[in-house]
This record gives sequence, structure tokens and C-alpha cells, in this order.
Amino acid sequence: MPRCRIELRGSIIGVPDRINKVIEIVLMTIFETGSIENAVVMAMSKKDRVNRLLYELQRAAYRIRGENGVLLAVTKSMITRINWVNATEKEVELALRKSHVIVLSNDELNKYLSLGIARPGPETHRYVDAK
Repeated sequence: MPRCRIELRGSIIGVPDRINKVIEIVLMTIFETGSIENAVVMAMSKKDRVNRLLYELQRAAYRIRGENGVLLAVTKSMITRINWVNATEKEVELALRKSHVIVLSNDELNKYLSLGIARPGPETHRYVDAK
């Protein structure tokens, strides 16, 4: 029998894996949302949302070289785009704390970029304003 897995934007991070949640996702997709992505987001627990935010933050963050190693940083506007799972402010703060990602202003980030000590992460382009 073929197997399949429920993914959220190409990853299983943050996707509920308990059978009752999986059934809930399938039923919501069929009868309510019509979209598996929307159903997964609606069925996420706090832990699932925080784990997904951790994943998104680490992939989206800029890498800034410092004296003590590399720092991960995002801007406030990026957080709004990263939080497509509709996490609460407390959940976002928890994910930032756990991921050790710092929040910079656009001016601060631009300064680091102009000095050549910051570089984008693997998915940064998905979360920055198009200029």
C-alpha cells in the first residue's frame, strides 16, 4: 500500500502527527477549507506553531559575522511574513528566544549588509520586501 505524508510548504516541521489531528486535518480540508495548508495551520497546537516558527526563523535569518561567531537576525517586517502560521505574540517571542534569533531595525541590518558582514540565509529572499 502506498504511503504519503502531510507536508506544509515542503516540510513536515510543525505538522501535527497524532492520528486524531491528522483525521481532523483531512476532514477540515474536505468540508471546510478546501486547502490542506489552511487545515494544517488551523489544527496546529502551540508546540507545533513554535516548532514551525523556529524552522522558518532559522532559514529566513540573515547571518551576521561577529567576534563571538555568527548571529542570526531578522527585521520586524520579516517576522510578520514568517508568522504565516498565525502564532500569538508570546509564541513568536518564545520561538525567537529558543532560536537565538535577534530582531534588528532595517537601518541596523542595512549597515551590516553594507559593511559586508551580513549575508542572507537560505530562504531570506522569501521574507524580505521586494524593492
